[in-house]
Amino acid sequence: RPPKTHDRAQNAERRRQESTETGLVRPDELAHPLSLLTHSRLNHPLAHLISNASKSKLEDLHQVCFGSNETVWAVDSRGHRVHHFEQNGKLIKTIGTGIAGNGPKELNYPKGVAVSPDRIDHQGSSVFIGENVNNRISEFNQSDGAFVRVLDTPGLMGPFAICLSPDETTLAVACPDRHCIMMFRVDGSEAPSTIGGEMGSGDGQLYFPHDARFTPDGQQLVVADRKNH
Repeated sequence: RPPKTHDRAQNAERRRQESTETGLVRPDELAHPLSLLTHSRLNHPLAHLISNASKSKLEDLHQVCFGSNETVWAVDSRGHRVHHFEQNGKLIKTIGTGIAGNGPKELNYPKGVAVSPDRIDHQGSSVFIGENVNNRISEFNQSDGAFVRVLDTPGLMGPFAICLSPDETTLAVACPDRHCIMMFRVDGSEAPSTIGGEMGSGDGQLYFPHDARFTPDGQQLVVADRKNH
């Protein structure tokens, strides 16, 4: 039975009271994820970024991650772009033309972004972008946004969020439509491996996983499995 109107109002008021007490805002209360920190009481430098980034007309925010010098990369999926911001909200650069495409400098519904720190080989740092429709992961220079290459990712289909391992050797890619997490070596030296691949809630099964993160030591992977809650 659908909740009555006054029930919904009471629940909303309860959540607002909880937010006031904790200084946090539930994601389902936000008109847009970029509102998260501006609606909270948290005194965080990202509040300035988020307030100003909202003016950039992001159409469909997906994954966000930190880059070098605590800059921030934000994926605008329907805008077919990935933006790079300073923490004060100033736009540094944009990857993608804003029009869906499959050329080297074009993106088609990007969903995930991962950034490597400044590497010890002094070759700069990289930005990896996963495209849901192009079924590919592309590498760009973080410094100037220049296209580097398309990674060799056999079997990749419909990637969502991506994550780089702490040692920067492996990308974990959430593939909801295949109910799995795919693991790719950045240098292509090994065949990809797969976690899951069978829809379900049993051991070893996943059900539309949307995100994955390595633990700090890189020994384990934490998966956000959407339909298994």
